[in-house]
Amino acid sequence: MKRTIITLLLIALATLCLTACRQNSIFSSPPESSVSTSEAESTEASPEAAEQELVLHLDGVPAPSLTNNQYEEELERPLLVLLPPSYYSSEKAYPVVYYLHGYGGSESEIFGYYDTVSAHMESNPGKEFILIGVDGTNKLGGSFYTNSPVIGNWEDYIVNDIVSYVDDNFRTISDKDSRGISGYSMGGYGAVSIALKYPDTFSSLFTIAPGLFADDGLTKAFSGWPRDIKESYAAAFAPNIDKAEPPYFDIPVFDGSKEDNAVVEKWENGYGGLESKINAYISLPTQLKAIHIEYSPQDYYPWIPPACQYFSSLLEENGIANELVEFSGGHIHDSAETTDNFILFFEDNLNL
Repeated sequence: MKRTIITLLLIALATLCLTACRQNSIFSSPPESSVSTSEAESTEASPEAAEQELVLHLDGVPAPSLTNNQYEEELERPLLVLLPPSYYSSEKAYPVVYYLHGYGGSESEIFGYYDTVSAHMESNPGKEFILIGVDGTNKLGGSFYTNSPVIGNWEDYIVNDIVSYVDDNFRTISDKDSRGISGYSMGGYGAVSIALKYPDTFSSLFTIAPGLFADDGLTKAFSGWPRDIKESYAAAFAPNIDKAEPPYFDIPVFDGSKEDNAVVEKWENGYGGLESKINAYISLPTQLKAIHIEYSPQDYYPWIPPACQYFSSLLEENGIANELVEFSGGHIHDSAETTDNFILFFEDNLNL
C-alpha cells in the first residue's frame, strides 16, 4: 500500500514537471507579438497584419482580371512586398519596382536581391524604393504575363489589379515616373511586353535574360522545351477556346499545312514579333524613360543572347536609347553584376 502511494506521488510530480518544462521550452509557441513575417511565411492580404515588418509575404491579394479563365485559377494571389529600411520611421512616399519571376519560379524569386538592396538603401537613404515580387504561376506552370481567354488576363492583373492594390495599401508615389518594371526569363519577356504597351504606367524597364525570339528563335526553343513549357506557352499565345474539351490551346507540328502555319504564326508572335511590337510602342504618346537589357553569352538557352542583341538593335534603329549589358554565368537572374546594375538603374531613373 505504501509503495503504491509513493508510485502515484512520483507520477504526479513527473507530470507537473513535464508540463512546466513544456511551457518554458521550444515546444511552446512564441507570443503573438514576436511572430515575424519572413520570406517563407504568409499573412492575409493586409499590410497591417504584419506591422513593422519590412518583408511582407501576403496571401489573398484580389485578382479580378483572372476571372475569365478555363482552369479555375485562384482569384486571390500571393504577393511579396519588400519595404525600404526607413518605411516605418518616416512619412514619405516611395517609388515602386515590380518584378516578374521566371517559369517555374514564384513571387519570392526577388527575395534573392533583398540583402543587397536593403544594405544599399541603408547607406543611401535618399534613394529608397519599394520592391514588389509578383506571382505569375498558374495551374499549367507559367502565365507568361499575357492576356488569354484560356488562362485569364495576366497582363491586366499586373497593370490594373496589382498596381492599384500596392498604391492603395502602401505609401507610394503613384505616378509612372516613379514606377519601374523588371523580370527574368519568362518574366523578362513579360516586363518587355508590358513596358512597351504601358509606358503611361511604367517609366523604366530592366529585363534579365528575357524570353525573346530573333530569327529561328522559335525552332531552337521548341526543340529544347519540355512538354509543360510548351503547353503553358500554347495556352498563353495560341489559345483555342472553340475546342470542345481541354486542352484549349494549339501546339504546332510544323507540317507546312495552312492550319498549322496559323498556329506557328501565333507561337512566333509570342516571344517574337518584335518589330511590330516596337512600331506599336512608337505610336504611343508616352515613351519609356530608360530601357536596360541584360543577358549572359553563356545562357543555356542559346536563342536568348542573339534575341537580346536583336531587340537592342531594333530599338537603336528606331532611335530608342537602351543599354545592352552582358553578365557572367548561365541562365540566372541574381548574378552580383545584375543585382548591382538593377539597384543603380532604378536609383538613376525613377523619380524618388
